[in-house]
Amino acid sequence: MLTEPRYPPRLARLYSEEVRKLEAAHADQLSPGASTWKEAVEALHHRMCKLGPAKGAKLIGKAIDYLQSVESDARIHLVITADNSAKRAAHLMFFTFNVGPHPDPAISEEGLNIKVHVIICARAKPSWVSGIPVAYISRHAIMRLYERGHDISENQTHGLCAFAGVLGYLTHDAEKHQNGGLNMLFSDVLVTGALHRCTKPYSSDRRHFFDVRTVLPTEEIGPGKKDLFEQGRVATRLVLDWFNNKEEFDRKSAAEQIPALPRHEDSYPAHAGALALK
Repeated sequence: MLTEPRYPPRLARLYSEEVRKLEAAHADQLSPGASTWKEAVEALHHRMCKLGPAKGAKLIGKAIDYLQSVESDARIHLVITADNSAKRAAHLMFFTFNVGPHPDPAISEEGLNIKVHVIICARAKPSWVSGIPVAYISRHAIMRLYERGHDISENQTHGLCAFAGVLGYLTHDAEKHQNGGLNMLFSDVLVTGALHRCTKPYSSDRRHFFDVRTVLPTEEIGPGKKDLFEQGRVATRLVLDWFNNKEEFDRKSAAEQIPALPRHEDSYPAHAGALALK
């Protein structure tokens, strides 16, 4: 009996190529000549500082306008906060998606990284930070999406990535969830993984990010996994609340509302996380 062929590895590779192509196109629009998000934000910061507060604020305003004007099916970014209403001040904070190595150098793997970038134009102290990881979606999870009927070039799967990034952003400094299991419901799948501690410090503290290991169809979640389902339900509700009210949202309070769960100690991210604690 012939069965329908599956090509998740090839399709995942094609998706990676598409993400890289879009990243290069958007980076070049933000800063001509840049090919990555990090290069673009760094170059944008240097140009802003050279121009001074007034012209620098206009420059950041143009970057905001561009990011917000991109059609949804061509977006591999998400604006978190943006304001260029003042003459001499502006700020931009946004997520980006890019294909690359796992944020933790202790793990040799490539997948989809979701990182946050911040650039602030101010007379007193212009500043920027780029490439802080908030979520990572493993190649395995991307292939499982294909196998379960999701076309990851569609907006629905881009939405899943954005939701994962927001959940990582909401929990990245929550002691309650550090190195614990983390789950999120999206459509008909449970996005499952852990809040992983990165061995590389990105500022004065060590950053945590949502490490997505796989996706499970909700109909396959049995009684023994009800705690995963409940945590995922609460987490998704809070992510939706964030989308609806970003300006007044209390991240710390939201993270406290999510039930805490242990991570699966037999998974290699858990092993790497244990090494990072030594």
